[in-house]
Amino acid sequence: MSIQGAGVAEPGMTVPLEDFRTRTARQRRQRTSGRLLTAVFGIADTGRLEQMSVDDVRRAAGLSRGAFYNYFGTLSGLLIYMSGLIGTQINAEEDQLIGPTEDPVRDLALHLRYFILRASSDRSCALLLRYALPITGAPSERMHAMVTAGFGKALACGGIDVPSVPAAVDLALGMLAAMLRRATLDGVDRRRIEDQTVIVLRALGVPGDRALTLAASPLPSLPPTPLRDAVLARADRTPQV
Repeated sequence: MSIQGAGVAEPGMTVPLEDFRTRTARQRRQRTSGRLLTAVFGIADTGRLEQMSVDDVRRAAGLSRGAFYNYFGTLSGLLIYMSGLIGTQINAEEDQLIGPTEDPVRDLALHLRYFILRASSDRSCALLLRYALPITGAPSERMHAMVTAGFGKALACGGIDVPSVPAAVDLALGMLAAMLRRATLDGVDRRRIEDQTVIVLRALGVPGDRALTLAASPLPSLPPTPLRDAVLARADRTPQV
């Protein structure tokens, strides 16, 4: 027997029925984890992400040091966990709003631009992604798999000209980090993001005229729910490992 909704990472998944004690413990852990995430966002909003300490986070969350380490072994682990939630949320939105088309290269251009615009809609989310990208590469395994599959399709159809798919993935993630950095420093500029997308496409071997066209192709509107709210809601229904 199973139920839906108890500690699930994605809609539609099922998990074994929980007893009262197990459910209560899980809900308590999720509330405490949510306090930690909210505390990090609050500190990041003040521009002190790079100077933040465990004591800063646990004090803002109203927790002891022991409680913090009961959930995350290191501050870096917490920040990487948060970046994974942010990346997973944006990827889920891309699946819903963009989805695959018959042109793998167009898909790459759309997903890159959407990711930058959505991440940069909350500066603290963008800062967390900037922090994690040099450490982890893609902020989640799902994103890495999506990017790898996308480049594989684009290479197979002759849409890009690169030595290998891993090389293309490394290039794209490096440019993603650079684009996020620029957005957090100077603000969101859609025209600049289009120009940066052209640079990425040209580096992947896409002809100039086609790169310009793809970089300016229409994007769906961003969701009305603020990114941070969507990420915190995802954390509430995602079991923390």
